[in-house]
Parts: sequence; C-alpha cells; structure tokens
Amino acid sequence: MADGKLWLAVALGLAVAAVLGLLLMGGNGEPTVPETEPAVSVEVEETDGTIQALIQPEMSIGEADDPVFFIIEENHASLAVQQEVGRAIQIVARVIPDVVVLIEGTAPGELDLSPPELDVVSQEWKLATAEAWFELGWLSGVEMASLTDPELTVWGAEVPGSQARVDHREALNQRGDAQNESFSLFERWRDDTPGYGTEHDEELFEAATSLVAALVASEAPLTEGMPLDEAMRRVSDHLLTDRTLHRALSRLAEEHEPATDTHVARTATEREAWRRFFEASVRAAEGQGLVETAEAEELLERYWNAHEREEDARARRHRDILESSLQALREAGSNVGALVIGAGHTSELTTYLRDRGITHVVITPVSLSAVTPTREIARFEELLDRWEEGNPAEPISEWLTQSGFKASVTLADERSLETFSAVCLLLEAADRALRGESVVDIAAGHVIDRVEFERTAEAVVIKVFGTGQRSLVWELPHDFRLTESAAAELVKHTLESTEAGSLLKPREEDGFFSPAAHIYLEPDGIHGGAFVSHMPDAETLVTQAVPLTLPASAQEVVWEHGQELQAPSREHLDDLLAPAAILRPVAELLNRTLDDLGIPDDAVTPVVLRMGRVSDEEIIRDINFTVLAEIARRADLEGFRRRLMFVKCGLEQDSERILVGNPERLLASALANAHAWGKTQRHVAVFTIPTEGTQSEWRANPYARYLEEQLRKQYGFSPAEARAWYEDHMLPHVEAAMRQIGDDNILQPETLEELVEQLEGALHDVGDAAVSITLVGHRLEGEPGTWVHFRGEESGKPLEAVVSEIRTLQDRGVIPASAKLDFNVLVCSAEEEAAPRFIKDLRARLVLASPREIGVATNMKLLRHQAAGLAEGLPTYLAYFRAVESVVEAFFTDEVPSLELNEPSVKDHQQVGGTTHG
Repeated sequence: MADGKLWLAVALGLAVAAVLGLLLMGGNGEPTVPETEPAVSVEVEETDGTIQALIQPEMSIGEADDPVFFIIEENHASLAVQQEVGRAIQIVARVIPDVVVLIEGTAPGELDLSPPELDVVSQEWKLATAEAWFELGWLSGVEMASLTDPELTVWGAEVPGSQARVDHREALNQRGDAQNESFSLFERWRDDTPGYGTEHDEELFEAATSLVAALVASEAPLTEGMPLDEAMRRVSDHLLTDRTLHRALSRLAEEHEPATDTHVARTATEREAWRRFFEASVRAAEGQGLVETAEAEELLERYWNAHEREEDARARRHRDILESSLQALREAGSNVGALVIGAGHTSELTTYLRDRGITHVVITPVSLSAVTPTREIARFEELLDRWEEGNPAEPISEWLTQSGFKASVTLADERSLETFSAVCLLLEAADRALRGESVVDIAAGHVIDRVEFERTAEAVVIKVFGTGQRSLVWELPHDFRLTESAAAELVKHTLESTEAGSLLKPREEDGFFSPAAHIYLEPDGIHGGAFVSHMPDAETLVTQAVPLTLPASAQEVVWEHGQELQAPSREHLDDLLAPAAILRPVAELLNRTLDDLGIPDDAVTPVVLRMGRVSDEEIIRDINFTVLAEIARRADLEGFRRRLMFVKCGLEQDSERILVGNPERLLASALANAHAWGKTQRHVAVFTIPTEGTQSEWRANPYARYLEEQLRKQYGFSPAEARAWYEDHMLPHVEAAMRQIGDDNILQPETLEELVEQLEGALHDVGDAAVSITLVGHRLEGEPGTWVHFRGEESGKPLEAVVSEIRTLQDRGVIPASAKLDFNVLVCSAEEEAAPRFIKDLRARLVLASPREIGVATNMKLLRHQAAGLAEGLPTYLAYFRAVESVVEAFFTDEVPSLELNEPSVKDHQQVGGTTHG
C-alpha cells in the first residue's frame, strides 16, 4: 500500500532519534542538552499532494510538566479514515519518536504488533500482506502504521468489557429504539397530513430542514484547519529553537488560525437536529391523534433517560480511558501519547482534558466527514458481530483450525498474529522458490501444522496443512512474476476464497460449479496475472495462478474493442475480440481445472470474477465478459471451448470517497448469490419505457424525454426524429419481449404507488414460489446510481427505493414471506455495464445493460430469450446464458452483419433517412 513518503533530514546526521528524545523529555520543560547540540529538522512530504489530516482548533496548551496528547479522531468502519489515521500516526512518530500510540476499546497493556518472526521477511512481503488484510477490513490504521514502523510503541487504553462501555452500548441501543419509533410516527404523520411540509407544523418543518442541512454539511470534506504535515513541520522547526514540545506546541497554537468548520461543530449541529426532529415528530403525531399523550410522554421520557445514561457512561469511559492512558505513558517512560478514538468522543474528551489542564491537539482525518461507503459499513458490522459472538476475526485461521477466537485488535490475537507471520513467510518462500533458491522454514503453531514445497516441471506448489486438518494449496507457474502487487492480490484472493468455503464445491443436486477468479494488472496496464480457486474436496482449497501479458495497454485494447462495438462487423472480428487477451489465460486455466474435476465441456459454468489493482479498471469493467467469451467460443478462438458465464463482484457507487483499495465486495457473497440461482416459478416484468408508440404516451413518458435530450446532445436530433428512431429501431424489440413474457406477467404502472398496488394483486397468492421481478430503469443525468422513472410525470425513484418498497410488501404480509424475490434489472441508458452495481444490495441475479448509452433493443432481445428459458423451467443463470448464446449466434448467421448486442447505429439511421444532423 502506498503510504506517505516520510523522511528524517538531519542537519549534522548522527544520533538523531536519541537527541530528539532528550529534547522532548527534558524535566520542567527546560532543555537538557547544550544549545550547541546538532539541530534536528523533520520533513514530511504529502502523498500525491493531497491533505490527509488536519490540526483542528481544539488545541489546548496546559502545564509544561504534564503529558501531551494528540487526539486522533477515527471512524472505525471507514477504510479511507483508517488509512489516514495510519498516516497521521507515522507523521507524528517521525517528529516525536517516543510517542506512545493508545487505542480505545483495546485491553490495557503493550501490544506486540510486529513479532520477531517477521524480521527475516522482506518489507515488501510484509506490506503486501498488510495491504490485503487492511483492504478486507481485518487491520486498522494503527496496525498498518505499526507494521510500517516496527519501532512504534502501541498500548491498549480501555478494558473492552468494562461496565462503562457496556452501559454506553446499552444506552445507545435504547436511544436508537426510541428514535426508530419517532421515525415511524413521523412517517404516519406525513402520510396522514394533507399539505405536509407547508404550514401545518412549523416546528417540525424547521427541525427537518435543520437536520437535512446538518447531514448535507457532514458529507462535505473538511477543508479548514492546518494540514497535519505542515503543523508537524512547524513543531519540528520550533523544537530546533525552543527545545521542548510544550513550547513548540504553544508557538504552533499562536500561529494557528481557528477554523470555523470542524468535525466537532458538525457533530454538535447534527445531534441537535436529531434531537429537535425526534421531539417534533412525537409532538406532531400527538397533535394529529396518532399517539396518546401518555404514550408520547413515555416515549420522550425513554429517549431522555437513554440520553442521560449515555452521557453518564461516556463520561465514565473518558475518565477510564484517560487514566489508563496516563498509566500507559508512565509504564512506557514517555510523556507524549497519540490517542486513537472514535470521533464521537472528541467533544467531551477534550473538555475533560482542558478541565484537567492537559495539553492536547486534535487531529482529524479529512475523510472523516465524508459518507462511509455502505460496503465498508456492512463489512465492519459483520466483523463486529463475529467479535461479539467469539467467532474468528480473520478467515485463514478459521479455515485452517476450524475453531474460533476473539480479538479486538486483530494482530493482538496470538493466532491471527501467527497467521499473518506465516502468510508473509509463505510469500518469501514462494519468491525464493520461483527464483530457484532454498525456501525459509515456517514453524508449526496454533494454526499451521506443517508446510510442504514441491517443484514440478510446470509450477512451484506450496501446501499449507492446518491444525484443523484442512489445507491451502498455491500453484504458481515458473514464469509467474511475484511482485508486491501480485502478492497483495494473491493474499486478498486467498482470504476471500477461504470465506467462500463450500461455495467453491459443486452443488450436489445438479453439479452446479462456480469457481472464483481474480484478475489484476500491474500499474503499467500490460502485465499482470490471475488466480482461480476451487475445492477438489471438502478439506482442500486450491488456488492456481497464471501470468498475464496484454498485446498493448489495457486502455488501448479496450479502446479498439469499443470502436468496433459502435458498428460491429464480422469483417473486424479480431478487433472486436481484442479484450479476449484479458480472459484467455483465465479461460485456459479454467479449462484445465474443470477437466480435472470432470465438468463436461457443454456445461454452463458461472465464474465469479473479481478484478483488483487494474489499470484503467473502470474501462475494463465495462466489458461484458460473458458475451465476449461466448463470441470467442463461437469464433473458435483458442482457449475458449467451454461455456463460461462470468459474474462480476458488485461495486459501490461512492468509490470517489474511497481513498484506498477497490470498491468491490467479497467473492464469498457473490458466490453465494450465484449459488442461489435456481428455477423461477413466476416472472413479472415492470415496463416503464414507451410501449405503444402513441404521441400522447411519448410526450408523457419520462424515459422518452430523456432519450430525446440524449439524441439532441449527441446527434442533433429533433424530438420528432428521436421518436421516429425509437419507433423504428427500439419499439419492435420491446413489443417482441412483451409478447414473449405475456400480458398476465407485465405491469406498466404510472407511479411507484401504482406498482405496489399491481404487485399486491399479482403476487398475493404466490406461496413459496421463486419470483423474478424484472425492472426496466435508466441512468438519470446528474444523479448517482440508477433510477426507475415510471410512466407518469415526476414519477422517478432511485432503484434502491423501488426495491425497498417491494420488500416492504413482504414485511407487511401482502406478499407471502415464503416467496423468494429476485430482482433482474435492465438498465436502458447505461454508459457502462451495470451488473456490478446492484448484486449486493438488491440480490439481483442478473443485470442486463447495453454498452450504448441509449440502448434498449439489446436488453429487450436478451430479455425475450431469457423469458423463454424461464418459461421452460430453466434455472435463471442457464436461461440468461441461453439468451446470450442466441444473440451471439445471430451475429454469425444473420445476412446483415450486425452484432445485435447493440442498437442500430444512429449514423446508419441518419443515412437511411437521408437526413444530415450536426
């Protein structure tokens, strides 16, 4: 993982750390070295020129003899924040070598997060392993900093099971329950009050407005405050002259311009907004007769009791954490602590420190104010659940030992630390073996029983046997380049595959098999590799690697492919198949693997595909690899003899807020989703695009207006020409799909409310059937994600809201809870492949999207064939693959050389119509 480039510049170059330590530890704040001692200057270079953390105005200078605390705010669930926490620690530690890092929620005592076993391992393998574990949520920013700087001193600062901590959690839960009840009351009041939001309840309207304003403000990155690197440079410069940290911080405080926008201020505003919203909601509901006065008073009392309990517990926690931190500093022989603590504690904790007269500086990661990606929140909650239930905190230990443990800081756990060390040593051994050198020994322990190495004519084989009788196997061909990038991806893939467990085995009832594939490219966009994992038996996980070299950069390869997609022709098949170079080594490896497992050539094999560390990754993700592989198979391209269906891992849409890693979710959940594909008893399709072609419908349909605007911008079409183009080239395919699905299974609602009513009628008696609900949506310019615009005016809703409303029908019992609802999403205005966007949150089995921005006909052709397969009783994945085969077959057999995976080109339409547009 790339971290901030930090270095120590020494004026006279000798004994720097020792000298600076003496400067900082002088008694009574006086220098303990002569003025003639060598000067020390520390420089900190920003990473990529971006600010990672800010010094906030909550700086307070206390007594010179007392300890100094750097309060580093954190968000436990955010990878971006955790990365910035790690960098902040490194910056502070470079200036103050004897700083002690203190961690909230971790048992008091010094933590050994960089064991002696790692001394024999190259730093690149240690950091590669750390990067993989960090990106999957197993390591914190503190641990990353400790692994980068083994000299860092880290202590726990709080008993995890203390009464104050337990009381705090319980009070938060009670307050949350009361808030949830108020939200329910607010929704009932809103639904039952005509003219909501105008003048019926000014207090509620004002409270809601304040809340929205606070939440919007909290999403904007912090920009005010002194950048941490700049502040620490100034501290370093002041140390040259003042010789004490107390004086240096005093000088910094004098120079520091207070910020008007801080995270503490935002948090206070948001809390106040929530409080007002809660009270106003309850009072408004009471005024409307939705709740009795006694019930309202009881709810408010519960809220305030929980609030008071929380405040009391927080105060006790802060006292305990501070006393524990002071004790840790005494035992460590230091006077400076960097306390890493949740941002919600900052306001009260700094007040407590100020009352005690203790010098403290608040450091806020810039990403702290950004919205945490839902993927990372879900991952954090999953790990927290495991922690609380006493289950394993990292999957390799679980896989190899089949036993559980409990850890707050992962590397503080003996088995996790052993596993981490072993993985680093495995990479070191693999690198040496690939270079033909002797390998390092890996000792047995709690997790690993033994490790065996074998050199075959084709590969280096590393077998890891666990104490739980399970084993991991790495097969690395001799020409495989084990770079730091490759090592990180290999470890990440192994972690994800162990979590997948039995999902990598054939499904007994029908032989369904779904291996996991992982493609990565080096930063040059040309070299890289892939890993494929499967389980030949219940106790063995095999991961095989293949090298990858593209004929040109990934961007060039995909660009050529994209040009051919604009007007596909069999005459330019080679260019159309250019991206097959990315898949060929994976397909060839899958051929060997599936042959060994006895999977027939004609079986459709879903391959769950993850891509990481890919140059131009957004471009590559746009490729529909299933279609590409099928074209290659039909064209008899070497290596593509099998029917492979590639299912990509889901992506989050707020990737711009993630500063580390790739916004992808785990292979395990994608594999579980693929294994859930079965037979569909009922297929309901919701059509929201124009279907009749009448002038009145066209004018009223939101998608028609969107289409008109896109064609006007891109090709200069008039509204009449846009409608004619739709009727000539899209509408016939829409009508054909509707005929195939059947009138009884098609819904055409004007609004979301009407959709709910129609579904109530269509699905009230489905019993325990598997129901596939196809939604036709599109992108909305200027809005994130995908929207479903129903056929009525101003009817647009985010796709997630539509799905949530449908699921509410099950919660209310309108649709039987036994019914299994799957969502099939067709994105008709996709600038890129849409499949990865919905799989996680929507459990969408399949998502179809045209590679053309205004595509509809492509999806309708696929939907028509898929619906036919579902009607025959085929499993969902097989029906979809048959549909892909049908449209690819048309490309090779039709008299007109059109790929039919695209719309007829606008250029062709212009020529046929004899009209020239701008």
